Amino acid sequence: MFLQYLDDKSQIKDAVRMAEFVFEELLERAREKEEKEAKKSKRLADEFYELLHASKEITASLKWEDCKSLFGDRQVASFAFTDPELVTGLQGPLENDN
Repeated sequence: MFLQYLDDKSQIKDAVRMAEFVFEELLERAREKEEKEAKKSKRLADEFYELLHASKEITASLKWEDCKSLFGDRQVASFAFTDPELVTGLQGPLENDN
């Protein structure tokens, strides 16, 4: 009976170690995915910013509907208006320019 107890205890420790290992692996994957998404968001934000500054047709007084066709189907354009931080960041300087 004591041997069974030791065997069960050992199996439980192994199961706990395995669960900790799996948890750490999943946590690392989540961190990597989050970093990858952050890099993609940063890249798209930078591209959008550059696109805005490079275009002579886009001014601070234009509305999105007026210049939507200039962007076409670019991923960067759809990103820009789904990222609230970017929209807020862009609105700040525009309000000060007026």
